[in-house]
Amino acid sequence: IYGADVLASRKFGVTRWASLSPYVGASTYLSTPHEKSAVVSLDDEHAFGAQAMVGAALQVSKARLAVEYNAATVSSFSMKIGIGL
Repeated sequence: IYGADVLASRKFGVTRWASLSPYVGASTYLSTPHEKSAVVSLDDEHAFGAQAMVGAALQVSKARLAVEYNAATVSSFSMKIGIGL
């Protein structure tokens, strides 16, 4: 499997204890499986995939809230909540 990712982000201070980090990115992969068994005879395959993402993370003191949209064959939207110690 071969893959490449590109991501760009920047952190903005909103207040002394809060920050916002928007980001955008893209990734792609190429899978080239090859059967190496004498038991079966399968053809070589090449599978290509790509996705783009856009999101933002809000850090307030130790709490973090992030949202992200992924555009791909099956697109998705996700939200994440975290607490840093």
